Parts: sequence; C-alpha cells; structure tokens
Amino acid sequence: MREGSEVSAATIDPNEGSVADHGARVVVTGLDARGRSTVASDSVATQRFVSPVATLNTLWETETLPITALSDSAAEGDRYFPAPGAVKAFTVAFPPDSTWAEDRTAHGGGDGFHSTASLDVFTLIEGTLICVLDDGEVVLEPGDTIVQRGTRHTWRNRSDGRAILSGFVIATADATSN
Repeated sequence: MREGSEVSAATIDPNEGSVADHGARVVVTGLDARGRSTVASDSVATQRFVSPVATLNTLWETETLPITALSDSAAEGDRYFPAPGAVKAFTVAFPPDSTWAEDRTAHGGGDGFHSTASLDVFTLIEGTLICVLDDGEVVLEPGDTIVQRGTRHTWRNRSDGRAILSGFVIATADATSN
C-alpha cells in the first residue's frame, strides 16, 4: 500500500442508520513501478448525491467503452447519471419511507415513479427494498439482484432500517442528460 493511502475503517460506520451518513470506501488496485499488484488508492467516495429520498455514492465511472484495465476513474463533478456511452458504479442507501414519506411531493413529487435511459444492475447488500412497477412489486432481500431496463419504477423501504443497493448503471443508446 502506498504511504498515505490508508483509510481507517472507523471513517465508515456500517451501523449508522442515517442514509446521509452512508459513505463508501473505494479500494482501487494497480501496478507499482516494478509491475507488481498494489493498492493504488484507498479512500471514501467523494462524489455523492444526498437527498431525503436516497444517498448515492459514485464508486467508479468511465466515460467510454472499451477501456483498459488500468484506466483511471472519470468520477468527478455532480452528474447523477452517467453520460451517454458511459458506465457508473454506485452504492445507493434508502431511508425508511416513514422518515420522509410526508415530504414526498417536495422531493420528486407524486408517487416517485420514474424511468431512465439506462440499464441498471444492482444487488441489495443491506435491508429489505421493494421495487414497485406498473403492474406490481418485487421484494428484494440481501443478495438479490435486480436488472432495471429503463422501465418505470419507484423504490420503497417499508422497514425500520436503511436499505443499501450496490451496482452499476450503463447509459443506453437513447440516453440524454438525465
């Protein structure tokens, strides 16, 4: 590990209940000057989107494909979705609906249904989360993966604790500035 690249596990408390406190540690490997595998960086995600509805941490982003294995991340700025032709890796933490439901119209309005021009592949790593679709809903438990293919949906966390998804978003050919 490079000097000064160490991040204390104490900087990220996985037991914190607030989604605003949800940080994500990102460890990136690389090669040293002698071509040996090493830790190139070890830090907390700095590109974050925090709202009462969810907290997103960008873990990695590439603006084009294909890339080389040792390409650097393009994660910077405040773009929520990847640009057309790009891929973005996220963690997303959702608070219990009861903590913000009365504020729903102020944060996105109405029923929360939305769609994006992207292919989203997420695995639930903590809690229970419900993906509500036009014709029903599916309950996700830790370890379950959902592939969201640009269809209308909304998320519900009807539990008393936070729910965390981890995965990636691929901007599709019909992507615009989401």
